[in-house]
Amino acid sequence: MSVAPVQPTPFIPIQTLEPVVQSLYDRIGGMVTIRRVVDDLCFRAMDDVGLRTWVRQTSTDPAKLGAYKRMFTEFLAGLAGGPTCYSGEDLATAHKGLGISAQDFDRFFVYFIQSMYETEMPQKARSELLAVFAMTKEEVVERW
Repeated sequence: MSVAPVQPTPFIPIQTLEPVVQSLYDRIGGMVTIRRVVDDLCFRAMDDVGLRTWVRQTSTDPAKLGAYKRMFTEFLAGLAGGPTCYSGEDLATAHKGLGISAQDFDRFFVYFIQSMYETEMPQKARSELLAVFAMTKEEVVERW
């Protein structure tokens, strides 16, 4: 009785998989982190008597505050490349007539930084989100 020789299995190369690049949204912790940042940011900014009336008025009306938080959460999620679509007006239109100065924006930005430090957001992702957010200043600040 003769045994047939075993034929080797043909070599099929495994293609190298491209690494999956996470969006900034995923790297900062997604919607859970964004909501935490927005809640903390609103607490800080609304308590600042140095900011213009547009911030303080929102803090005294629960409906306005809720709408603001929802819109800002949508905006940040979209800014970070998340699945949420920002449903508000473009930034220039949304902030027109509010009298937001460069100093107001800078104060708000400092609170934004402080709020992000309250989360466990990785430093690199935090820096990226700050850089993207800083680019909105031109659209938000009122030109006199």
